[in-house]
Amino acid sequence: MVKHTNSSKQIEIFAQENERRKGMKKNVSILISYPLKTDTPVYSGSPKMKIEQHKSIANGNSSNTSLLTLSNHTGTHLDLPRHFCDDGPAADDMLSARCEFFPTFCIDLSQNGRIAIRPEDFEDHLSDTCSAEALLIKTGIAERRGTSRYCSNYPYVDPDVPGFLRKFYPDLKVFGIDTLSVSNPTFREMGRACHRNFLCDKPSILIMEDVNLSNSRIDRGPWVLKVFPVFLGNLDAVPVISILELQE
Repeated sequence: MVKHTNSSKQIEIFAQENERRKGMKKNVSILISYPLKTDTPVYSGSPKMKIEQHKSIANGNSSNTSLLTLSNHTGTHLDLPRHFCDDGPAADDMLSARCEFFPTFCIDLSQNGRIAIRPEDFEDHLSDTCSAEALLIKTGIAERRGTSRYCSNYPYVDPDVPGFLRKFYPDLKVFGIDTLSVSNPTFREMGRACHRNFLCDKPSILIMEDVNLSNSRIDRGPWVLKVFPVFLGNLDAVPVISILELQE
């Protein structure tokens, strides 16, 4: 025998559930990784991603499959210490299939007007962001993605920045930026020094490069940064799928 609930009682239940849902916090999720494609911009001198047909139904195979050839520094990716320290930890040593960093803050330096990002650029943000496990730096270069400037004429990070961050951001584990690299091809030696200072000095700060910070909803934070490596292994860098989450 099926019991029928009084209609007024049902309305009351629905109203209570509706009010409960209104009071619940909503999760905001923003993808900050670029998709991997054959036209994905790469750092000067790096090979472009290639896709080749491996098997083809048209050629008599039972299925279609493809071969992908790409640098492990293609698209949004994490640099590990092994990138610049021959005996440094690799992806398998430092990452899991899912990594989380909280709090994560985004700092907008798009108006600083300089080619170099220097320690003094962080001073005005210290009081609000010094607890960060991850910092994301917005230079505004994303609006030029697809142009030659995106691959050559973009802000680089001064080699003194990693030491400054270690001193004033004691919990920092990831430094992310919306440029192809913390290094600019015009200032390669400074870029190499910057990589070494981030990755080889202790404690290591991982570098996440070519991060998509173009979404206007990305403000200071704090956010939860979720990072999913596309590959794991004895690698000096890995492409990643990265997501910012915020409870409203």
